This record gives sequence, structure tokens and C-alpha cells, in this order.
Amino acid sequence: MLTLLIASLLVACGEKEASETSAVAEATSEAATVVPADKNSTAFGARLMSNNFEGMKPVEGDVKLTYNSLKFSPDGTWAANGIVEIADEGMECMESGTWTMEPATADNVATVAWTIVETNCAGREAGGETRAELNILDSGAYKMKMR
Repeated sequence: MLTLLIASLLVACGEKEASETSAVAEATSEAATVVPADKNSTAFGARLMSNNFEGMKPVEGDVKLTYNSLKFSPDGTWAANGIVEIADEGMECMESGTWTMEPATADNVATVAWTIVETNCAGREAGGETRAELNILDSGAYKMKMR
């Protein structure tokens, strides 16, 4: 009986998984290092990091790059997958790197810059930067102006 009691206490005292609240607090803390602390920037940062940008075209011309998915993370990193088109050939590729933002001009508008750390997209290389003013609408749709 004593062995059963000790075994049940050991199971009850085992490692606990992080709570959802602590995960949100950690993400908020990480975002605080990337997102300016003013009210508009905080609201914009929340929109930016909760959105999955689809169909974004950071490169157009002879070489076209279309991100099927671009996601900004609270730790100041981003990751995207997409298709680079040269002539009539399309090749799937992936990129990732770091991002920063300037103070937001409204709760849904700010200039964001993202720098490539890793890429396997033809014609792209580490160190390249995209800078754009993003207007993120309530629906999650967005408008982008290259800067």
C-alpha cells in the first residue's frame, strides 16, 4: 500500500506543461523587443504576427517571387515559402530571416523591414532586405507599398 501511495505522489509531482497563459506572456515578452511600445505599434504588431500573408510579391520584374505564406514571429524572425518564377519556369522555395518595424502611423499601418538569413530561392541571397509599408485590414487582407 505504501509503495502505491509513493508511486502516485511521484506521478502527481511530475513535470507540468507550460500553461497557455505563460506561452502568451512569453510571446508578448519576445514581441516587446521587436515592436515599439506605443499604442499604435503594439496594435499593429499584434495584427502583423497573427496574420498569415498569402500571395505577397516582394520581387517583381524579370524574376518574380510570390510568397504562398509569410509569417512574422514574436521573436523577430519570419519564415516564408513560395514560388520564384524566371521566364516561364516556376520553382518552389523557402526563405527565413529577421524583421523589424518602425513606429506605426496607425493601429493598422507601419513600415516593416525583413532581412533574409537563409534562402533557397533562385536569384536571392542572404542579407537581402525587403522594406514595405503594410496596411493590415480588419479582415486580414493587406495592402503593401514597397519602400
